[in-house]
Amino acid sequence: MNVNDKPERIRDLLLDNQPERSRDFWPWLGPLEGNPADKKSANKFLLGCMVDFRKNSDLVWRDTQVFAEDKLCDPDSLWEAITDTPEIEWKTRRHKLRCSLHYYQRRHDKVWDMAKRITEQYGGDARKIWGGVSTEETLTRLVRLGLGPWVSRMTVGGLIDTRQISGRMDLKADTHVRRVLGRVFDGEKVSEQTAFRHADAMVPGDSWQLDHSLYILGQSVCTANKPKCHSCYLNVECRYFQRDLGA
Repeated sequence: MNVNDKPERIRDLLLDNQPERSRDFWPWLGPLEGNPADKKSANKFLLGCMVDFRKNSDLVWRDTQVFAEDKLCDPDSLWEAITDTPEIEWKTRRHKLRCSLHYYQRRHDKVWDMAKRITEQYGGDARKIWGGVSTEETLTRLVRLGLGPWVSRMTVGGLIDTRQISGRMDLKADTHVRRVLGRVFDGEKVSEQTAFRHADAMVPGDSWQLDHSLYILGQSVCTANKPKCHSCYLNVECRYFQRDLGA
């Protein structure tokens, strides 16, 4: 096999084995099946993305729903409802809205700051962040709000997946993605920059389409401890697997 063709071969394997997503994979937006989101749904989706930080995604969405719908009574103006709590109360966690958004203090603190910016810059309507602009501009706006590059890319990717916007996006190089790409190409987990380089070699400028396959592999097969290499569809291309075989 030609080593120069390896990125294309891996890309094809990932795309051919793309796991199915349920319509609820992206809560509030997925069930719309491409129809435009209302303000309330868009705001809850973005809040869920905000608190997605080193925590199981199912728990993130559940906690977001509990917070927005049960604690705040599902307001039409979510961000205003958050900033109705004085900043000092929110950030010292003295307010009555105690829930799992406090899982990480820094992320919790950022929610108030970002809610304030969304209220002031976008009239409290998340749809105005991405409506009528490119994916690149949407990414820039999300990063400026304080989401950070990883979560911002994931948010844009979710909007693409749910057909709220169209365009191209890079993948989110989280720990699972970096482990899979690193083992396949280099025999070990790699940095974010190296993961992006490998991903871009497979799908230049649009590696988001590989993100779900890589994430699921890293979460369930190519795990940090005791990876299930013999059941992995990438093992024929994987340096980590071939090294262990003594090839």
